[in-house]
Amino acid sequence: MIQKNGAEEGTYNLWTHSGGACAAQYYPETCFRGIKFAIPAAEEWRDLKAEVLDIDTGKKSNFFYFWENVTDCDGTLGDGQIANATLNPGCFEVEYDNTIYQQRRYIKPIMPDRKYTITFLKGGKPTWPQSVEYFWEDKPPYCDSIDDSKIHVNIPAPPTGFCDQMVQNNGAEEGTYNLWTHSGGGLKVVQPGTGGANSFALSSTKRVGVFNGPAQFIDTRCLVEGSEYDILAKVRLVDEISTQYVACNPSKPGTEDPAACPRASIRTRKQSGYVIGDYINTTYMYPVGETVHPLTSDPINGWNILHGAFTVNKAIGDADSVLLFFERGRTGLNIVLDDVTVSPKTRNCNMPVYNTDLEVGDTRFWYAFGDVNYDMLNFGAGGSSWSITTVGRSNYWSSMAQDLNVKCLKLGDAYQMHAMIHLYTKTTSNVRVPFTCDPIVSWSGEGNGNNACPAMAIKVTLGNRTDIFDYGKVVGAWDAAGFNRIVGDFVITQEMIDAERVSVFFRKFKYGVDIAVDDLFVGEGTAWNCTSLTKNGDAEVGDNRFWNSFGGAFVDVSPQGRTGQYALRGSQRVSIGSGLGQVISPRCLASAGDDSFFYVKAYLKLVDKISGAKYICDPKSVNESTRCPVAVIAAQNPGGSPFRHLIASMKSDGFDDNGWNVIEGSFKFSMSELNADVTMLAFEGGPLAYDILVDDVTLVKLS
Repeated sequence: MIQKNGAEEGTYNLWTHSGGACAAQYYPETCFRGIKFAIPAAEEWRDLKAEVLDIDTGKKSNFFYFWENVTDCDGTLGDGQIANATLNPGCFEVEYDNTIYQQRRYIKPIMPDRKYTITFLKGGKPTWPQSVEYFWEDKPPYCDSIDDSKIHVNIPAPPTGFCDQMVQNNGAEEGTYNLWTHSGGGLKVVQPGTGGANSFALSSTKRVGVFNGPAQFIDTRCLVEGSEYDILAKVRLVDEISTQYVACNPSKPGTEDPAACPRASIRTRKQSGYVIGDYINTTYMYPVGETVHPLTSDPINGWNILHGAFTVNKAIGDADSVLLFFERGRTGLNIVLDDVTVSPKTRNCNMPVYNTDLEVGDTRFWYAFGDVNYDMLNFGAGGSSWSITTVGRSNYWSSMAQDLNVKCLKLGDAYQMHAMIHLYTKTTSNVRVPFTCDPIVSWSGEGNGNNACPAMAIKVTLGNRTDIFDYGKVVGAWDAAGFNRIVGDFVITQEMIDAERVSVFFRKFKYGVDIAVDDLFVGEGTAWNCTSLTKNGDAEVGDNRFWNSFGGAFVDVSPQGRTGQYALRGSQRVSIGSGLGQVISPRCLASAGDDSFFYVKAYLKLVDKISGAKYICDPKSVNESTRCPVAVIAAQNPGGSPFRHLIASMKSDGFDDNGWNVIEGSFKFSMSELNADVTMLAFEGGPLAYDILVDDVTLVKLS
């Protein structure tokens, strides 16, 4: 049907054209319809073509790109243009318009109503130009025409290893900014890069907004929902006018903060339909990467680390285009990047927090909570090199923080958490001075509080609602010069499962005192099913976790266990009623009922607080100077003193003057104890000159 099929007449008689797309002839009684593919404008795709295969006939047609090369021939479009010898003399390419992320190359096949496979080719081989969006032209009104059901766009599998590093030309080592675009301002290649004086790096130019910066489309073939990726880059800031390097502060996350550092974010687009005018859903994920501490100490040759991690969610996995862009830092500063990588990373759920020992040497995965700076401290627990520290805490809740990987959390799972912490202040000459807190003291909440040690807290955030729970406390005697253990546990609730963020941080200690943290652990613990109402009853974990001061005593462990290595010890008692105790889980109490019987059993002895010599108490005595310790249930509500309910005492029969003596009894909880704000099992009594040793504690329900 093609007439004059080779223009042998020397003319284009009987031929027409369809704009910038391709040549076509009219087919009698056949309707044609155009489809426009939009691909990134990078030079990489200058030779790209679309091969259209007619499935029925096997014939192929090739379609090449067109684009709007924005030029300025009269000086009206501002500065920054690039001379191009192929343009008319005096005309310039407009850098901003031709390199911004909205600019596209277009390929526009126009096809009759048949079935086709469309494949993008570069160098004759199937490829995928990072991201592809397409739109149909309007349907012809008077005849049938092609639609989505009659085309198949071939998406070839990415080359082996391609998705292991998805940022292309990641340090501008091609000597160009090929494959890069920008979100405002412009682009240029600069020297030096991280490889030395002759290496290259990529820089933004003329940033006029904090969201301006370099960007690159990520190949959508690699972004499978549920997969995890790490982002890593070297970054620095350069003043546009003076060309001097400028420092920023990673602790300042505010977008408009003049000290803010660059960060990485993601923009996605998903078409709801494929006809011009159909809605396009645009979403943002930010930040997915941030500049971390410590900043380089070399303002000339140094580079800072930008790090982040993200999981491909549904919006990214389904997107037609995914743009990774670098932003922030005040206007007038250019963002310089090198060695940018986006690589797959598989993280198991053994522990839903990361970089817990800080031995990578930077603060990746950590951030500031409250009005505080944070940084690395070259002093770590157990003689290690690094910990993370606050700098200039101005509120009792200010701290470093880290988000838990919420996809690892399962309803009802028991978790334990612990960390090593060090407290200090600084002199006017910036000398670190160790600070001593008192593990016995409870946070007063008044003014700047008191000498209480930090609490380890979990913050649960959903929308505008934030709930904070104090789960961890310091155990053992405080070592001001070193690191101290803080321990706690919690159960995963539905609120945590539904939350946008679940975070761990430290609070309720004096502001003006900084905290250094090392060896953070958050992970699955032993499930607590309320069969036993106490935990760590034998102290064999090696510390006094879950046991608290009762009536003003200091609680620690002693290497004098009854059957194991350790026992619990209540020392520095301030009254006959001083001792040690454990809060009973409200969840267990709620299931107890006021008609249930409980059985308590423990082994106790008294020892001289100085010599450690055993003291023989009198189990029959009621005299404070000679009587033996007892077990009580103590119930307390806010603003009131604890109400004590005696539940067990030592027996005189078979009393062992030289060893441990059992204390046991059965009892019921009263309604006031079941409903109290705090209900505790405690051991108290005995002469003040002696410490109480407790071991092998059990508290169980009988019926």
